[in-house]
Amino acid sequence: KGLAHQAFVVLNETAKNKNVNGGKFSARGLNVKNGQFVRMNDENENLIAIGEFNDATQSIQPRVVLATSKKS
Repeated sequence: KGLAHQAFVVLNETAKNKNVNGGKFSARGLNVKNGQFVRMNDENENLIAIGEFNDATQSIQPRVVLATSKKS
């Protein structure tokens, strides 16, 4: 509930797996300011990570990752 005010993006399974390994997430058109923190949720609305928006690259870099990738 403490993060409810933050902007969020929803990650599909492929993006989630990339994200939990520290990969950036493309966020073109997201209406947030440079350096703003963004919630990164999975398709079931579970919090996966908190990322920081970079206006120059129009991407979100994970800063705190809460999820782990699935093992095959």
